[in-house]
Formats: sequence, structure tokens, C-alpha cells
Amino acid sequence: DGGQAGKDEIIETVNNFSSLPPFKDKKKVIIIEEIQELSTKAKNSLLKTLEMPKKNVHFIFTSMENMASSGLTSRCEVFKFKPATTLEIMYYLKEIMDKEIVDGVSLWDRQDIPMEFKTEGLKAIADSCDGSYRAALQQLEQCIDSGLFDISSLQKEIGIASQQTFINWLDDMLN
Repeated sequence: DGGQAGKDEIIETVNNFSSLPPFKDKKKVIIIEEIQELSTKAKNSLLKTLEMPKKNVHFIFTSMENMASSGLTSRCEVFKFKPATTLEIMYYLKEIMDKEIVDGVSLWDRQDIPMEFKTEGLKAIADSCDGSYRAALQQLEQCIDSGLFDISSLQKEIGIASQQTFINWLDDMLN
């Protein structure tokens, strides 16, 4: 996890690990998440590692940011995934709420979570997360942990507002 291990010695660990033979299979895959969080020194060391590829060792890097200006992308095959739609994220959050059981009841079925949150609240979260499932899940967790279920609380406490709310605010300011 580049976000947790942004220190310079992470690449030394990766190099040591990649030099060992695979444990079970013929190939070894090393996944580094949030590569943009690595220090400059770590990124430069990683570039050197990629310039001297080892047989049957493959790297997968993930990033939530556009890494176009990074020297890493010139040594990689880049796959860009389209952001999820508001509706896809809403279904995902509903599924999470269905699966999360607290005191024998799913979050979706809890009576203390109003239906307005389950519809308008999830829509506001989905609208505000720029197509990111991770950001949407983090915002949902924040709402559940804080007990923030009404739309005005979402706006005030977490800064979540639906696109329509933003348009209404902008329209009011212009008028």
C-alpha cells in the first residue's frame, strides 16, 4: 500500500521479495496500491527496478490519480476504468447496507435510518464521489458511524450535496 508505506525503503522490500523464487506458482505478481503516494525516491528506485525486469515477475500498480506525467506510465500498460455512474454507486451502497448486519438487522432494514437517507442520501453520496466506489463507501461509513441521516446534516457536517442542490445554490447566488 503506497499510501501506508510511502517511505523510501518500500522498494528495497519489493526488490528483496521479487528476487525470491515464487512460492507456489511459476510467476510472481506484485501489486502496489496508491502508487502516487510513494515518495520521489521510492518512485525513482521503482523505475530502476522496472528497467531491469526479472523473469516471471509482474507488477500491477493502482492509482486514483492520473499518472500521465509520471515516468512509471511509460514503462507500463495503462488501463483507465470509467467512473461508476450515480445509479451504479447507489445500487452498490444499497447492497452494502443489505449485507451489513448489526444486532441481527441489516443496515437497510434498520428503522432508525430514514427512507429519505436510503434514497436521497445515497443519491447525494453517489453524486459527490466522482464515480469512486471507495469514496462513496467512506462517506457511507461516515454517515452510519456519525448517525447523520438527514440531507441537511449531510451537507453541513460532511459536505455532501447532490448535484441538484448545488445547482439550486448556484442559481440562488446568481439571482
